[in-house]
Amino acid sequence: MNQHDFNTLLIDFVREEDVLYRSQNLNFTNSAERHMAYERIAEKLRRHGATYEQTHRLNEKFLKLKWRYMKEYHQVEEGKQSSWPYYESLSFLLPSVLELERKRLTNAEEAQNREHPPPPQPMPSNQAPPAPQQQFVEVQTCEVMPTSSNGTKSRTAQKRKNQVMLEETDTRLMEKRRVTNQAFADFVACKLDEMPEPIRTYTERQIIDVVMSVHVETYQEISQSGVQQMHHGDREIPIATEVYHPNSINEQPFDHCQTINATVRPRATRTPRKPKNDL
Repeated sequence: MNQHDFNTLLIDFVREEDVLYRSQNLNFTNSAERHMAYERIAEKLRRHGATYEQTHRLNEKFLKLKWRYMKEYHQVEEGKQSSWPYYESLSFLLPSVLELERKRLTNAEEAQNREHPPPPQPMPSNQAPPAPQQQFVEVQTCEVMPTSSNGTKSRTAQKRKNQVMLEETDTRLMEKRRVTNQAFADFVACKLDEMPEPIRTYTERQIIDVVMSVHVETYQEISQSGVQQMHHGDREIPIATEVYHPNSINEQPFDHCQTINATVRPRATRTPRKPKNDL
């Protein structure tokens, strides 16, 4: 199949798969659905006589056509005429091209505003200055438990209540962190889907290198810090730290060092008091 016929069929088959260019499609950012769409297009092209080499990396070939269409569109907007034979057949990409232009302009304006913020407007002399904003600080109150004669019961109840409050706080913080991580992962996946295949592969490798580099440095710092001891009352409780092995990134998971057995200092023996003689 010659190149012109291949491009014509590719454009026709892509038009039928709006998941590849229409952002309103619910699966537009779903990489699995987009991959399946390209597989269906490749099967159709092979049935029409295309070779395996021609149907390999269809996403890159379609992106080249898309970028060329964007270039031709800007020339037409400037008053020039397009002699490219696929310009009219790719007109279904115009909404997505305009959306990309709006995003690009918005990002450029935001970057410019961050670098050069607008100067504050002068306040009229007859206008009173704005009232200072009131800051509301949430104060967490703890219920004071009544103390008994020795205070043991009240202290135990207060410790139990503090422990419950700490567990609830940790749970909320973990849930918030999980939601934030998922949102960041979705954002990165969306941006990767918009990139051509060679750029996307290079970017994925860069991300993995950065994450693994930080991971390695963290474990090295932990392994160099040794074993810390947490003092509680008159006891020393050893805390085992993790040791990082450099050869474990690609071959095996990180190993953990065995807990270091440290001797707990015994309490000082006390001489029992002598019983008082009954009068």
